[in-house]
Amino acid sequence: MKKSIWLVGIISILIVTALFGCGKSKQNTIKLYFANAEKTELKCEERPYNESKSTDAKHLENIINELLKGPADAPLVRVIPDGTKLLSIKQSGGVVTLDFSSEYNTLAPSDELLARHSIAKTLFEVEGISKIKIFVGGVELISSNGDKVGEISKDSLVTTPTQNTTNYETVTLYFSDDAAMHLIPEARTAPLVDNSIEKTIITELMKGPTNKSHKPTIPDGTKLLSVETKDGICFVNFSQEFVSKHSGGSAGEYMTVYSIVNSLTELDNVDKVQFLIDGNKLEVFKHMMFNEPFERDNSAISQ
Repeated sequence: MKKSIWLVGIISILIVTALFGCGKSKQNTIKLYFANAEKTELKCEERPYNESKSTDAKHLENIINELLKGPADAPLVRVIPDGTKLLSIKQSGGVVTLDFSSEYNTLAPSDELLARHSIAKTLFEVEGISKIKIFVGGVELISSNGDKVGEISKDSLVTTPTQNTTNYETVTLYFSDDAAMHLIPEARTAPLVDNSIEKTIITELMKGPTNKSHKPTIPDGTKLLSVETKDGICFVNFSQEFVSKHSGGSAGEYMTVYSIVNSLTELDNVDKVQFLIDGNKLEVFKHMMFNEPFERDNSAISQ
């Protein structure tokens, strides 16, 4: 009987250690979380740390910058993309707000979930930190289903962050350059929306670019009412805000139209794009003719 109690006690200690940390920290060390080689779980690495420990922003910045350096232990691997920079970090009432550079958004969705947990578990090792919130280039982090991630607490961390049943597609999107002269391609891995890659492409275009030097092309407030491909023509049906909220100008209109057309015609089954507004064809989109299907225009793409 005593032996059984002893075994239960040992097992309980092991479970608690696995779930909540990597053991009691020695003085002048910090705990950082990296992935195992298979990227199936996070492991703790203790690292020497000579700065004073507190919850002030400078201390937290030092910890995250150590995390961004990647692991020192060979069996572990980084999950945050190399080159990612911490743009800012703030702490208020136990909630830490972080803003990372655009490199963070190059993560595949399953890796992003792992990276998110890596950041959270590392900061939760700091006494007094209860929640985190992540931004990328000043924009709140978006989850794989298109919703804002919001505040992340200890309770919201899943046991196996790489478990995900959502299907993903890698798509090529086209956004405008700063001068509205050329389209710039941006590859992105995105969750498949309603089992439609065409709808996925439009949904991602509506989110805008991740690179700050690129410009969005679809007006804010625009809704995608439907999208369907028949006989090589993709019919894209937008709400009236697509026209009414467009800033205007022939160059801007051109960027808007061909960012969509060139993104969709990356697909083998799409040769042309027919635009609809509230289910109807428009004769003119402010300046350019708009009632016939548009073919791809490679001349618009920056070389």
